[in-house]
Amino acid sequence: MTELLFTFWFKDFNLKNVIKSFDQVASHYNHNFEFEHSDDGHFHLAVLRHGCGPRASAFYAEFVKSVLALLHVKVELKEAEEQIVAKLFVQKPDERLVLEGVIPDELRPQYVQPSSRQVA
Repeated sequence: MTELLFTFWFKDFNLKNVIKSFDQVASHYNHNFEFEHSDDGHFHLAVLRHGCGPRASAFYAEFVKSVLALLHVKVELKEAEEQIVAKLFVQKPDERLVLEGVIPDELRPQYVQPSSRQVA
């Protein structure tokens, strides 16, 4: 459903259009929050200031996390009472996020402790 809304507004579902929708649709048109964005080449930093308390921060944090998960963008969130700060880690086309042969912790299978009982 979320992808359809972004596609309706901007004709393509990508990070650039998601950031644009936070700024133009949610912030400017709907007045849900004040939006600030910066990009230093290594990561994007987005600040959503809403002034509606900690429950609104939790809501916006989960919203940002779920939308960016659809794009497979790693995000680090910091919630405060009146705002959230999202640090987005984006892989550039010519860059590798993992070294050859190294498996990130998120992709490793969970460790299952062997049972002390022997199955015959």
